[in-house]
Amino acid sequence: ELNGAFQWTSRSGIGFGLRYAGYFSSYGYEGIDSKIRSHYAGPEFVYRLEMDRREKWIFQISAGIGYARQSEKIENISISFGGFGYHTNLGFEYKIAPSVGLGLGLGCYSARFSTMDYLNEELAPDEKAGITRIAVNGGLRFYF
Repeated sequence: ELNGAFQWTSRSGIGFGLRYAGYFSSYGYEGIDSKIRSHYAGPEFVYRLEMDRREKWIFQISAGIGYARQSEKIENISISFGGFGYHTNLGFEYKIAPSVGLGLGLGCYSARFSTMDYLNEELAPDEKAGITRIAVNGGLRFYF
């Protein structure tokens, strides 16, 4: 899992940003190798709240819409599709220095792939193609 964002927030705590989230996995089953790649990028609205007077503990929530792309490769067969996606993130952070914070966040990424709908029409006409992923991330935040 790779997750990064560039965000700007005003003194009131309201702001906006740009987020990228990528998920990369591979596995083998009975000698067959498979790789999965998932990418999401999009703008987001941000709300940031300093929880104490010393401004050490920070709560943040963000949400946005963007573009999602999924690709899968099983042996020599590859398929990829893209579509509309959205995300939400909820996190806490502790500032270990004035320009560095240590954080933990929970994110949900969801996408609908209309390019895959034609595959479902004959098998299950009432179903739509998409994916939802929940991620727990920890990391550093830098202030400029």
